[in-house]
Amino acid sequence: MEIEAFVRQHFELPRSSKNTTLYLSMMVYLSQIVQSLCIKYESEHYRRLQDTLIDGKGHTMGALYWQLNDIWPGPSWSSLEYNGQWKKSMKKYIKIIL
Repeated sequence: MEIEAFVRQHFELPRSSKNTTLYLSMMVYLSQIVQSLCIKYESEHYRRLQDTLIDGKGHTMGALYWQLNDIWPGPSWSSLEYNGQWKKSMKKYIKIIL
């Protein structure tokens, strides 16, 4: 699972399968934190490249943000919950992203 791999790079998750409720709740929350960090870093990267010139032309003018919403509830890379509200972790970075 790609999201789990990203979470494990930055945070420690319990390896025991005894408490699956704790694991699931931690995984959902931490995956949202990692998602917001990834989007923040990517946005900052593209903004830095705006001033980079290659052969007299700008290297990039930004990025298209496409991971806005999902059509059903669940942990994913979307920024909006299925009910249209921002995910809790995204509220902190939304001004930076948009």
